[in-house]
Amino acid sequence: MSKKKRSAPVESVWAEMRRRAPEGLPQMLKAESDRGAILVGAAMLDEMLADLIGVRLASDLGAEQRERLFDPQGPAGSFSNRIALARALDMIPKPVAQALDMVR
Repeated sequence: MSKKKRSAPVESVWAEMRRRAPEGLPQMLKAESDRGAILVGAAMLDEMLADLIGVRLASDLGAEQRERLFDPQGPAGSFSNRIALARALDMIPKPVAQALDMVR
């Protein structure tokens, strides 16, 4: 019987997302309006989540298959679907999924 792999703790998920954030992000967001900062931040989180999911895909998956997954009509084509997929695959803990849903 195999052990269930547990998702990373919330702190480590946020730490990885901060590590992947572009340099100068705080200054870039301060230059935006409140609405603009939220939109830019949400887009960055969406891309980071897509990257996180992409790392877990089968290594022999072709480029066309990956494109179909992340196509706007594909199963991982929206921020909402990416959050749900990452949570369902236990890639992110529930509190992170909830926080991402609030941003979305």
